[in-house]
Amino acid sequence: MKKTKSLRIFGHKVRKLEDLTGLLPKYTFSAKGKQMEPINLIILGNLKNIEDHFLDRGWYEAQKLRFRSALKGLWAGIFNKSYPEGPFASSFLGTKPFRIGFERPTHTNTFRRRHHLRLWKTPHKLKGKCVWAGTISYDKSIGRESGGFWPTHHVAPTLSWEQSFLARSLGIKSPKHLRLSHPEIKQSSNGDTYISDGWALVLDLSQKKLAFEEVHNDALQAVMQRAPAHYHNN
Repeated sequence: MKKTKSLRIFGHKVRKLEDLTGLLPKYTFSAKGKQMEPINLIILGNLKNIEDHFLDRGWYEAQKLRFRSALKGLWAGIFNKSYPEGPFASSFLGTKPFRIGFERPTHTNTFRRRHHLRLWKTPHKLKGKCVWAGTISYDKSIGRESGGFWPTHHVAPTLSWEQSFLARSLGIKSPKHLRLSHPEIKQSSNGDTYISDGWALVLDLSQKKLAFEEVHNDALQAVMQRAPAHYHNN
């Protein structure tokens, strides 16, 4: 794999959120070392609490990419079937593969379209809380990768809108954000164009129980109906 900027081996204990700006890598990479999506998500908390919050709010933990799960995903994609815990393609932060991923199907309940995120545990702590870096995006369709033969998901370009959906799905009305880089329009490794405003959504999920608002599926569907047109493309 092409050598890229790696996560720091030794962590930092920081007191201010802004201190993370210079500590976190800015992009993720494919197994071939090609740039994928920018880091646009920061979560605070331990793994157990993070899992509980997502699973309690209608998200599914993605299965590991293995021969059987890849075959099932291929079948679900071709025949437009449901696979709410389908696997993700490999993605690296430096040389580290993502630790855990979550996904949420749309109301059409097909593997072709899904909200999804990947998380990497960093060695840093913010006021004693573990810091996770991640990517959040929306898979709008399945097709072939650019210049290749293998099928892949294609992401919707507006990453900031997916950040808003994630916060809303967890019942967070006024989330925090941290500037990690400059706004940009780029292509990821599979040829998809993305639009990044340079901000990362910050979620503190360090507590077992949080006073988040209850969110019903019909409310989230109403949010999706106001999404940019490319969210509704098959």
